[in-house]
Amino acid sequence: MYPSPPQSALRRMRIATLAIGTVVGLAGCAAATPTTSPTPLEAPSAAPMTPSPVPVPLAMTVTSDDFVDGGPLAAAFASCGEGNENLNPSLNWTGVPDGTQSFVIVVVDPDAGGYVHWVHANLPADTTSIEAGSSRELPGDSGLNTSGGGGYMGPCPPSPGHHYEYSVWALDTVLTFDQRPSMGHVLKESAGHIIGTGTIVGIY
Repeated sequence: MYPSPPQSALRRMRIATLAIGTVVGLAGCAAATPTTSPTPLEAPSAAPMTPSPVPVPLAMTVTSDDFVDGGPLAAAFASCGEGNENLNPSLNWTGVPDGTQSFVIVVVDPDAGGYVHWVHANLPADTTSIEAGSSRELPGDSGLNTSGGGGYMGPCPPSPGHHYEYSVWALDTVLTFDQRPSMGHVLKESAGHIIGTGTIVGIY
């Protein structure tokens, strides 16, 4: 589930922080090493170097007018089977952190190894909801799903009972892409910028 950013993103954040700390530590050791000189010189005092902390995402609340958290998804939101229309369900979110510059919407199926059904970046910061079936009309950047296509791809599990996580991330920046981004690209560019997250789960 994604009440917080994917663990891979958080691991990247922690690794980046450790790497910065290591570089700072090495720089401090190098500065302390004496140099050979016929005339002793007083070393200038160095300002302390502190790595920038990685923001801890705040909890946001995500709801839908079309299903309840942990409840079933209607066939209209699926991409296969009788009654499917491949529509995205409506989403609403509250508890947006101060400093939010854009939103990312991510839909994954953890029961299928994290299969990406939708990733949409750079929703404007004043957006607090999307309507059902609006995925193709949303502002921002529609990314690639696991099938290689763009836009929303509804559930189509090999057997019933899969959990679909509809997550919203609040970012303190607007992401820049030179082509349609993959989930990996969005994760990489979002690392260190996710300041709020929320998830609602539907079952199909």
